[in-house]
Amino acid sequence: MKKAFSLIEVIISITLLSVVLYSFISLKSNNISIIEKLKQINKRNNYINLAIKSTNDIKSDESFYLTDIYKNTNNSLRKELKNLHITKKRVLEEKKEFNFDNSINIEIEVFKTSYKLNSKNKNIYEVKIK
Repeated sequence: MKKAFSLIEVIISITLLSVVLYSFISLKSNNISIIEKLKQINKRNNYINLAIKSTNDIKSDESFYLTDIYKNTNNSLRKELKNLHITKKRVLEEKKEFNFDNSINIEIEVFKTSYKLNSKNKNIYEVKIK
């Protein structure tokens, strides 16, 4: 009866173990890069949401920096917001008028407001009924 492993069995087991460990390491590095990309996307969306919440008084077609809006922030946040250039553009997408029995007139306007940050857009639609 054999009491020890042969050399070929040891080599095969080490090779299998190496393949499994390599696949785990590559899977972990892929997950880390995906997480970093998601963090960047989330951060960009947060900046655009910051701009949306605070730009009601800014004209329809205007470019601005977030530091123009948030002037009274701490230094680390100001440094982070300093290079964030946002373009706001508001466009009338559609306008329809409806007449009912020549006495009731309804006018519907659909506006699209685009916020652009680093070539990424976020669109908000607004419907006005008059």
